[in-house]
Amino acid sequence: IVDIGIPPGFEVLTDDLVNLVERKVLQRFELTPRQVICYLDGIEGGSTVEWEFRMKAKMPVRAKTGRTTAYEYYAPQERSMVAPALLTAH
Repeated sequence: IVDIGIPPGFEVLTDDLVNLVERKVLQRFELTPRQVICYLDGIEGGSTVEWEFRMKAKMPVRAKTGRTTAYEYYAPQERSMVAPALLTAH
């Protein structure tokens, strides 16, 4: 599972996420007002998985993303976190 924080003032363009599910990059996703939760079937040891999706600013804003965390569904104590990033929309 990859739990991605959405910065305040931004909305996720879900078409990108739907396309990732159709292409089987993601198993599925859930969207809440503050996060995108992405489910993966599995990642082989030593391999990487990359994907991207777009967000749209609702207004001019300078905001930090929420924390992004990756963890195993059945072993959530095994996790990796990325610090928030600062985004600016004019």
